[in-house]
Amino acid sequence: MVLAERGPQTIYAIHKTLSQTRSFSRLGYPSVNRKVKALEKMGFVRKAHKNKTKRYISIAYKLTAKGKLAILLHLNPPQEVFTKIEEASARQILHALEKSGFKLL
Repeated sequence: MVLAERGPQTIYAIHKTLSQTRSFSRLGYPSVNRKVKALEKMGFVRKAHKNKTKRYISIAYKLTAKGKLAILLHLNPPQEVFTKIEEASARQILHALEKSGFKLL
């Protein structure tokens, strides 16, 4: 959600933002680092750009289309999503899902 709201962020910036919220105040940096790396492997985030400082290179991550779609489907009831999209868009989504191995029945 941090990347959706704020755009590309480094792991440090994601950790800082999350640790300022009540529910994640005790979340450690290594946990955020592991989660971002796992999300990258799954294709939900990708490296946006690198910033080079005197001591190290920091990498900013951003959401992929797959990540944005996952958030959209998580935050909105499926009925609402499918009543708002056009038929052509529904066909494209269906085609992509079928191509990925999902079956209707």
